[in-house]
Amino acid sequence: MRSKAPLSEVKFYIDNDNSELERETTPTLNKQMSSHRGPDIQHPEDIPVYRISAAPWTSVTESDDFVSHLISLWLTWSHPFYNWIDRELFLRDAVAGKANSQSCSPFLVNCILAEACFHSDCPEAYADPNNPNSKGVHFYEEAQKLYKKIEGRLDMPSIQGCGVLFVCVAAMGKNRMGWWYLGQVRSMAEEYAKMHLDSPSSTPTRESRAIDNTIWGIYNLTTTASISLMKHMAIDHLEEDIWTAYPRQMDPVQSHIPCVLNRFTTLSEINVDANRLVFTSGLNSPRDELEKALKGILERLDVWKSNLPTCLTPDNPTVSQSLSSQ
Repeated sequence: MRSKAPLSEVKFYIDNDNSELERETTPTLNKQMSSHRGPDIQHPEDIPVYRISAAPWTSVTESDDFVSHLISLWLTWSHPFYNWIDRELFLRDAVAGKANSQSCSPFLVNCILAEACFHSDCPEAYADPNNPNSKGVHFYEEAQKLYKKIEGRLDMPSIQGCGVLFVCVAAMGKNRMGWWYLGQVRSMAEEYAKMHLDSPSSTPTRESRAIDNTIWGIYNLTTTASISLMKHMAIDHLEEDIWTAYPRQMDPVQSHIPCVLNRFTTLSEINVDANRLVFTSGLNSPRDELEKALKGILERLDVWKSNLPTCLTPDNPTVSQSLSSQ
């Protein structure tokens, strides 16, 4: 105090310079020291890359600065890994501040804000400053409420929001809930793709390219999550998905393309593991270790073959592509 130290330094001293005896003899002080506090940092002094108003997008906070901070974090650290949201179109509508526009909605924004909290050390990123596991929960709960209101709506912000929400709940450790959202977004993307492909644009526009990126991005997300969560990707048979032996005059049959894709995916996993086992260890590996590794691969191949669906077995070659799995 005599040295006229800044307030932040005085606060740091009060919070941290307590002897063991003081903590033992002062229960309230001991409780205060042991309870979790959100990171005691000032708001970022740097100007956010993007400026977005809190209204009308979220009711969790009225701080335009905090919302801009989170949006800037998300577009910097999360968005580059996703290709299902067009940044420029999103910013265009977000800055305009018109709710439920073509490329932005309160649901999508709250999903983004919830995930962005995991990139932030601001105390406001926690729903409860005393709970270290509450990052983004307030925005997540807001997104859930909004989802109930828009459930059944089929537009880009709703599809994109569900994709972001899956990533968010996965970060929270809610894998089952995440898988449910992933199922929702997959169904929505499939239905939207049918509508979009039925009326293709003669001249590609930024909007049409954004739609294509969204559909492909959700597909990539689904396949990646299927591996990481060890879930079957569930590419269903489509009765109308037929194959004809052109130019021969034959009756059309079911194509079984999803079956081929699923089995090749499993086979590729085995192939990758085999390459790693054999080549990363070098060609000079002891013979017994190499034989053991190859024996394990052979056993997996036998299991793979025994699990082939009926349509791909040698005894039932209904389509030519089934022969590729033999």
